[in-house]
Amino acid sequence: MLPKQNRLSKNDVEFLLRKGVKRKSDNFLAIIRRNSFGLNRFCIIISKKLKLKSTQRTQTRRRIYEAVRKNLGVAYPTGTATVNATYDIALCPSHKIITKKFSDIEQEIIKILKTWVKIS
Repeated sequence: MLPKQNRLSKNDVEFLLRKGVKRKSDNFLAIIRRNSFGLNRFCIIISKKLKLKSTQRTQTRRRIYEAVRKNLGVAYPTGTATVNATYDIALCPSHKIITKKFSDIEQEIIKILKTWVKIS
């Protein structure tokens, strides 16, 4: 699980969904918005429209959160993050994510953090 300081609250998620920039990859829709908290903050949104059982949604959410937790410092190596260079990120996985291995999910999260997080 992510530390509490790296998670988005419900109000922050609603604001992010309205005002964030949407980017699509093979397995994720990422909604990104710059913040001024000095930390990258994340949330995972798994829709019931994916037709998954609740246990599958929970397992998928935990796998994605673990991949994010392991790679929190990828976008900005230690000591280079500034207050103006942090983001709120919502990740919405597609139905294809269920069949992916953890390593594939982790590689795609790293790609998202390295490329898309640096947008304005």
